Amino acid sequence: MQVFLRYAILIGLWGLAAAARAEGGPKLQNISDVQKDVARPGEVKLVKVRGAVTYRKDAVGIAFVQDKTGGIAFYPRGVESGKQTGKPDVVEIIGVPMVNDGMLMLCGVASTEELPVHPVVSYLPDERLDIKLRKIELSMLTDLRTEAELVQTAGVMRRVIQKTKTGMTVEVTSPGSYVVVRLPWLPPEEEVGKWINRQISFKGVIACRAEKRLLPADADAVVFVSNPEDWVLQPGVIEKVLAS
Repeated sequence: MQVFLRYAILIGLWGLAAAARAEGGPKLQNISDVQKDVARPGEVKLVKVRGAVTYRKDAVGIAFVQDKTGGIAFYPRGVESGKQTGKPDVVEIIGVPMVNDGMLMLCGVASTEELPVHPVVSYLPDERLDIKLRKIELSMLTDLRTEAELVQTAGVMRRVIQKTKTGMTVEVTSPGSYVVVRLPWLPPEEEVGKWINRQISFKGVIACRAEKRLLPADADAVVFVSNPEDWVLQPGVIEKVLAS
């Protein structure tokens, strides 16, 4: 019965996709409205959003897009990048909102929880969108429950959790909070040694509702950092705090 229902849903979504193409696609929505609609019980439907790509990593299988109202994840594998220089890519995405890894994502119409498919992504090379960087305190994460937004924050790096060929995952803490940060590069050992028990200021996309694979159960959030320049050691900060 469950298999039959799944195929029925997929057939219905394919029909919606065909109808959307014939009518010029679904109406453009703010990302915050998509989040609200999904929170309400109702039928799954195609949506269209437009925003700036704030993070993309095919090896992780996740990307984020953000407009002036909020952010949402999408499945990027198989989608070519617009390869803009300077400011982030601006894209228009048509997809189906689904929950994967605990996060709301835009996926293709044939997606399942086990096999997400990339949505329809159109790059808009002549458009620019300035995303407001939100400054937050890690100690406030439990109350904020920020999701899929670009933030600036700071904390003390405690340890390296995992290393891979393409990057590393580290633990960053502040009084009352613990986050996992994913870095898409592998720095030299001597550089990493300078970070331990030191204050780091960093910019990245934060997700508080992710689940295991991306986020341990005891952490408050995972932060996806895009570039080495977004990760800055703040020497002397801890020493000043201890001295005072």
